[in-house]
Amino acid sequence: LNIYIDGSYGIGKTHLLSATYNMTDMKKAFMSFSEMNYFFHYLG
Repeated sequence: LNIYIDGSYGIGKTHLLSATYNMTDMKKAFMSFSEMNYFFHYLG
């Protein structure tokens, strides 16, 4: 399952993501924005 959340500053994207991360029982992973950026540059 992939989710894309788009919007301007201050509408609660980070809050929604952290609440979903904490409440789900599915397998999950976390990385910072800089780690994600490095990962996708590594993939090409």
